[in-house]
Amino acid sequence: MCSVLISAHAAGVIHRDIKPENIFLHATPEGEVVKVLDFGIAKLLDAGHADQAARSNTMTGMFMGTPAYLSPERISGGPTDVRSDVYSIGVMLYEMLCGQIPFGGSEAGLTSLLSDHLTKAPQPLRAHNPEIPESVERIVLSTLAKDPAQRPHIDVLLAALQLVAKSLAKPAQQEDADAQLPTLNPSRMEQLRQFCMQNESDLLPALIRQFNTDAPAVLSRLQGALKAGDSRQVRFEAHYLRSSSANMGGERLADLCSLLEDLASEGLLLGANALFEQIEAELHALLGALAHYLPD
Repeated sequence: MCSVLISAHAAGVIHRDIKPENIFLHATPEGEVVKVLDFGIAKLLDAGHADQAARSNTMTGMFMGTPAYLSPERISGGPTDVRSDVYSIGVMLYEMLCGQIPFGGSEAGLTSLLSDHLTKAPQPLRAHNPEIPESVERIVLSTLAKDPAQRPHIDVLLAALQLVAKSLAKPAQQEDADAQLPTLNPSRMEQLRQFCMQNESDLLPALIRQFNTDAPAVLSRLQGALKAGDSRQVRFEAHYLRSSSANMGGERLADLCSLLEDLASEGLLLGANALFEQIEAELHALLGALAHYLPD
């Protein structure tokens, strides 16, 4: 759904009526694809479409769409852009995860529903379902911000959802294990051991101990940068941890750090905490594997 709307937004169109009834799964020989239907009240963003702009201006103070999924700015008659669709997606996500819409229960009237969209904070998703991961809750609540400027752009939302989905996926079956990157590459460690033996016999243990000291410190700084939303610092720390873990044969950790580094370069930190949890677990596994190379 996000991918479809990204294409629509790139063409200068916002849907303005995103709701479950307008989202269909279409079976194709290649598998199911998402179809977004009913662009009947879509708005062209191109300022050159004067006739469309005129029609929009005559509706100031009014709204069209389904009230349960309308953004606050649509209800108040303010200017709307692609972030209005993000809000509607957030309402749908909330409903899918919690079994109910965030505002306006079955007993609520239209006036109460619209007022809640404008003024009421949504109840945390985990209050309805404690099994919902905190990372998912944060993403969904971010889409429901009253201020459009506080909502993620739709491509950022898509990246965050994909990242969280990947982190929550079930472990690969055993027959696929060989296709995964190893926690510790034995051939790399053998190369490092041979190099150290040619130079100084106790160099390898010294390198491992130094990594054991440095890597947790980098991880701590990385966590702080993520909490602060500092993309530049996240990129720096992820790059450092990627390089040092690759040098020590930690291919899987290096791969995870590379992904975080790329996300930080694009400013896509929403949902990155799920990736950090993977990095933290993989570093712990790598330190355990490296311990076997230390003398008793």
